[in-house]
Amino acid sequence: MKVKGMRDVRTIHGIGKSAMPRTRAQAVVELAHLEHEKARLERELGLWMLNQKRAQSCLQMAQERMALLKRYLEESPDSPENSYSDSVSETHLRRAKTWREISLEY
Repeated sequence: MKVKGMRDVRTIHGIGKSAMPRTRAQAVVELAHLEHEKARLERELGLWMLNQKRAQSCLQMAQERMALLKRYLEESPDSPENSYSDSVSETHLRRAKTWREISLEY
């Protein structure tokens, strides 16, 4: 075995872990430990996969939003009929017609 770094050097603990247990009780304890470790790693892998799916969906939404904004910037030059403030004011007017106004005094 070629040693590339300190991680590749075998220690007493590493050698002891790879040796077969001397008694049946040690084998049972090691088996139980490995079963718990396997269950923990499966849970961790499941969480990683869930986080990967979430990240991919967020990335896809960001890319779609970027494409939408790029199309908007390419289609609408700075002209009075296509300005952002006009479309915002039209949106506010439409909303104001559907909402009831309430005056509030402090």
